[in-house]
Amino acid sequence: VGDYYHNLNKYTPGPGAQLGLGFEHVKMGPIPIGMTFSLEKYSGKFYVNNVGLGGGSETEAKVEATSIHLALYPFNIKLLKRHLEISLGWEASLLLQEKVQGVHKWRVLGIGSYEKEISDQMYSYSKKLNSGPIGRICYSFAFGKSWELVPQYKFYLGLTRRFQNLETDVWYSQHLFELAIRKNLSSR
Repeated sequence: VGDYYHNLNKYTPGPGAQLGLGFEHVKMGPIPIGMTFSLEKYSGKFYVNNVGLGGGSETEAKVEATSIHLALYPFNIKLLKRHLEISLGWEASLLLQEKVQGVHKWRVLGIGSYEKEISDQMYSYSKKLNSGPIGRICYSFAFGKSWELVPQYKFYLGLTRRFQNLETDVWYSQHLFELAIRKNLSSR
């Protein structure tokens, strides 16, 4: 007879905002790369459930966090008279602050159930460092002699665990819709 074991994890992103500064065509060796520095404030909820034959536990919480990010884009393609850009790269982030509020419940067969409120004073649930691949698609609209309005879509896939001190791993990805204003500093 096999053991019964089940775990479930779910992360639901909430609203957030990001403010950044980017540089394009930065020479780092033979390849010009794109580089962005940003500060992000974000929120979300996670639910983790870990159940076996002898009992189980679950954690559900809301998280608000602030982090700084560095993204490097070494692979860049420009199409449609250089207005459409597709970039691929890597992003790393460092957690500056987090606020966590939720509940942790556990059950033990023959003993009973327990429940405890959790908060950011108990554990750090967000990992300090995260990284993963990032892709960007943007289109630039020129206005003035050297200014551009650049709507863009970014997709980030976290390859490090987003949270720690939980019953099971929680991975995450981000979809970002951004609006940038770009100034051309070079003379073409």
